[in-house]
Amino acid sequence: MKITHLELAGFRGVRGKVSIEFPSGFAIITGANGTGKSTICDAIEYALSGTILRHPESTETGETFEDYLWWRGQGNAESRFVTLKLLTEDNQEITIKRDPTGLHGINEEGIGEALCSEHAADESIAHNLCQTSIIRGEHVAELSLDLAETERFNFVKRSLGANDLSHVEQKASEVSKWFREEASTLDSEYTRLRSVILQITSDISAATAQLSETNDLAAAESALRSLLGNGAVDSTTLMSRARAELGSLRIHIPSLLAATQRIKEVESAIQESETPAYKSRVKQMDEQLAASREKQSTIAKESREVDEKLRQEQERRPALESLAQLCEHGRRLGLQNGKCPLCASAVPEEDFGKQLQKIHHDIEKQNAALLTLVERQTKLRNDLRSSTTEVEALQRQHQDLVSRPESLRSELARLKQECSRLIEETKIQSKSPEEVIDSMRQRATSLEKYVGLLETSKTVERLNQLRKQLEEHRKQGDSIDARISKQRIVSERFREAASALKRMSGELVDDRLAELSPLLQEIYARLRPHVDWTEMSYLIRGDVRRFLSLRVGNELNPKFMFSSGQRRAAGLAFLLAVHLSRSRCRLNSLVLDDPVQHIDDYRALHLVEILHAIRRSGRQVICTVEDESLASLLCRRLSGPLGEEGVLLKMGYVPNAGVVVKAREQFIPPQRISILAA
Repeated sequence: MKITHLELAGFRGVRGKVSIEFPSGFAIITGANGTGKSTICDAIEYALSGTILRHPESTETGETFEDYLWWRGQGNAESRFVTLKLLTEDNQEITIKRDPTGLHGINEEGIGEALCSEHAADESIAHNLCQTSIIRGEHVAELSLDLAETERFNFVKRSLGANDLSHVEQKASEVSKWFREEASTLDSEYTRLRSVILQITSDISAATAQLSETNDLAAAESALRSLLGNGAVDSTTLMSRARAELGSLRIHIPSLLAATQRIKEVESAIQESETPAYKSRVKQMDEQLAASREKQSTIAKESREVDEKLRQEQERRPALESLAQLCEHGRRLGLQNGKCPLCASAVPEEDFGKQLQKIHHDIEKQNAALLTLVERQTKLRNDLRSSTTEVEALQRQHQDLVSRPESLRSELARLKQECSRLIEETKIQSKSPEEVIDSMRQRATSLEKYVGLLETSKTVERLNQLRKQLEEHRKQGDSIDARISKQRIVSERFREAASALKRMSGELVDDRLAELSPLLQEIYARLRPHVDWTEMSYLIRGDVRRFLSLRVGNELNPKFMFSSGQRRAAGLAFLLAVHLSRSRCRLNSLVLDDPVQHIDDYRALHLVEILHAIRRSGRQVICTVEDESLASLLCRRLSGPLGEEGVLLKMGYVPNAGVVVKAREQFIPPQRISILAA
């Protein structure tokens, strides 16, 4: 599968529509900085994965890279989309189109299935393949030598597709986690049962102590009959009436106490409302309310005046818009044979331009005036709402102050009436509510004492019930404890299974890396990052957690030994080797974005030879370089193998119009040229 066509509009630095046909052989893209070379690579990556990995997910001043994914330059883009077409080996065309609303014509799963033969094992296949299909110069070292050892191992594992057991490993880990969570839930239930057992044990102790302290029940019953005046009723009725009166007292005491306290507070508030300070406060509130109403009236009047001016300006808008369109058409058409295109009168070009500029200036002036009116209208409406809210709040406060004395007197009368009713219901003769409350409290204490003593006869029955509950809860606790042990044993076994699967997965990566090693050695030797250390090897260590490190010379780490240019060259060899070793990837295209960045001319020439060898394998090469001489050399060197066509694209940037393709030069293989000549 190769890339055949890319069309984009309103994307990154592209405002208009840019359409590029990619030959099956190669495409070399050149141009100065800012002419859209990287934008082409961004568009390919965005179409395949829906993201651009070279831009980190960071926020600055509340903005992210997503806010700059589409055109942000002068003027508006007529359309915004990226369309990528791929051609499979059996000549089936796959079209991927994305715009700000999302993906069209194909879903993410369909893209993954098209790109990879093992899509089911990896849901993020498009992102993983883009990291090794689109190699960017500024990130070569970051994805190779600069990676931590574990991250480098996982990167190779994902890229080479050695994830055959990852889904099984994940399932085992999930099952182990589920059993751990179940054990944790049972732990919580066991803790709750232990709390219940402790509470029941405490209740048993209290009931036993109560039995040991039991006095003469007959004397308690006699005292209760004397207190209630129910000499002829049986014991059950006596207890029922005692509990009923005790419940009534428990309701009346707090109610009467609260009413008495509130009466004192209301009387104090009434006295305060009759003071000069309170009357002065009411007067100040009157003045404040009058001032707020006057302010509200002034704002409302000014708002109506601005609304009328704005209405008049809006009535002139159609004529102003027509004049703006006329001015725009005049700029576009210009003078026609030295005459005005509207009235056909002869006008000097300088005067024609000045008049258009004057019309444009007048339109801008009227637009500015309209904008000022709109802003003033918005401010006045906000001020009017605030002023109205303030007036309403002051009115409520004023009303509360004025009506407060009368409300307090009404509440005082109601409270006194409520106190009288409660006192009458208690049937206690006393001079004041405080004395009534004391009498009620003494009576409630006596009732609680005698009722408690009479209820002792039921303590034995309750004690037996508590002991039965204690035995049942202990059995439940033993059962849960056994289940917790089993859950933890099963969880540990699944955890061990997940670790074993992870080790097996690592061994699969070892096998794939064994296939990668000769290719890495060859590419590294051709690029020659270092004069003395001409070979690169790798080292894998760890059992469950795997580490992959790169070595040169006598077990030296190139990450710390090489210069920045050498590290990029070594990293490029590593990424190219990984790219060429991806057996599961159907995409047979290599995209390089400025691969010679910070690499000297000597190694750049070696890279040209490596790309020539890659082309001989039938792989499509798409490469961006800034140096036109290097671009020309690449075209000449890549045009020979396999008889496939190539193209050289020269990019440019037009102010306020964005990226454009300035020139396109086709490269036809010599065999085809001779056939065409014949």
